[in-house]
Amino acid sequence: MSSRLKILKGVSEWIDVIIFLVLLMIVLPPIIPRFLLSDILAWSILVYGFNLLYGFLGYLSFGHLAYFATGAYMFACSIQYLHIDPLLAIVLAALAGALAGAVFGIATVKKGGAYFALTNLSISVIVYYIVLYFLKDYTGGFEGRFINLKSNVIDLTSGEIAYYVIVTAFIMVFVFYKILSRSTFVLLLQAIKENEDRVKFLGYNTFLLKYLAYIISATISALGGAMLVLSHAYVSATTYMPGYNGEIVVMSMIGGASTLYGAFIGAMIYLGLKYVIAAYIIRWELVVGIILLTTMMLARGLGIWGLLEKTLKQRLTILLR
Repeated sequence: MSSRLKILKGVSEWIDVIIFLVLLMIVLPPIIPRFLLSDILAWSILVYGFNLLYGFLGYLSFGHLAYFATGAYMFACSIQYLHIDPLLAIVLAALAGALAGAVFGIATVKKGGAYFALTNLSISVIVYYIVLYFLKDYTGGFEGRFINLKSNVIDLTSGEIAYYVIVTAFIMVFVFYKILSRSTFVLLLQAIKENEDRVKFLGYNTFLLKYLAYIISATISALGGAMLVLSHAYVSATTYMPGYNGEIVVMSMIGGASTLYGAFIGAMIYLGLKYVIAAYIIRWELVVGIILLTTMMLARGLGIWGLLEKTLKQRLTILLR
């Protein structure tokens, strides 16, 4: 009996993965256009990378588009110029993000607050102008490049198959994030957020912990960039303009930065509003801004999923009394 209970408990802990698969494979495709769903998943992966730092460590980055772009261009250029299979190019994109995070993280994670936010913004500006001007012959700059996604393993030129690959990448990131969020590593990041000096006093190397978190965050973000290129078979510098870093912050805050499902919910709401309203209103930014500001104020800084979790816990506590 106890073994059955353990199995049921184990299944219940991972039921959300099954729900995600059903939603993304069966429920949502007939309702939401595949290109929009693919964009939502790609940006969700980026927001998961961002949330690792902002949600658990409390470090606000205004430069994660740099790693999004790193993954995108490593993926695109590996296929276009090195003639590497797209599936292998996805792995190279993630590794490029890890390498970039390892290089830049040495300087950025020393301090939090405005120092961290602005140094990351500087990195985003540097990467953007390198892509736009210095490597224009390879990246295509504003005009961009169309990418041939023909693979020797599976036909990624098919939008449906490419979508399944993007879903697979999203589920892998989600599972990894779920496991990571329950780990001692994340508990230490949260402790650093509360009081870094106390964590140092306990004998932990806080710089190393923050540095590892930064590398993991950059790797996840770069994978999201590769998925965006896979979705469109196209890459352009206009997607990675430094001013768009604010969109990542907005997505995170809408869903809930420290919640498990916040990245997906935030990306879906923001991009959904953006695409729908932009189809009818020229200056869609004003309408979306008002809606999002109202939503975030009502969510009281917890995000939509964070507020929902809090409300459900309060109701359950009242019912159990």
